Amino acid sequence: MTDISNNIIYPSFFKINYEDTKNTFYLESLTLSNLKLWKKSILIDTSNNITVQHKEFSKLIINLKACLTEKLLLVNNSFTNKPLLLGNIFLYYCQYLSQHVFNNPYTIEPFMQNKILKKSFFSFIDNLIDSLYNKEYLDKFIVSNFKNNSEKIVLCTSHLQFNIFIPSTTINFVSDNYTIPESNWNITILIGNTD
Repeated sequence: MTDISNNIIYPSFFKINYEDTKNTFYLESLTLSNLKLWKKSILIDTSNNITVQHKEFSKLIINLKACLTEKLLLVNNSFTNKPLLLGNIFLYYCQYLSQHVFNNPYTIEPFMQNKILKKSFFSFIDNLIDSLYNKEYLDKFIVSNFKNNSEKIVLCTSHLQFNIFIPSTTINFVSDNYTIPESNWNITILIGNTD
């Protein structure tokens, strides 16, 4: 299936209908976040007060980072009409850069080997993870993602979506300059039982 630009449309593995937005790409994690870790890490009393069990929370953060940085599946609209390589978010972003610079998603080595690019790219993930250590941010995150219709916070099997915004940048290659448009990368992870 393709869109009007003849770019490939990949079906959602999680059966989610994503909104079509320019330069917004959706990735689904092939790593499941462990519901037991969530329940051991974040305790919620009958008044919806949230308490963090720090030792268990550290394990949850490691699990979440794996969900965000290991194998992902690009779904919905692609940025190319060619099949993409399955990989982590950095591999997809390198394919995105390659598409803009070389008009194909396969000439990725100049980007994959660029340590500065890789470090700055993964700093987006690290900042996202670091924000979860802020109690106020974490409380808002829990409430916005786990509050049910009866206004109770319930940690249950569900999906979470994390957004990584990458600003526009210019790449100099040989004697040419290429402007890479800003992009949003939304990673959906599933929380479930891993046993």
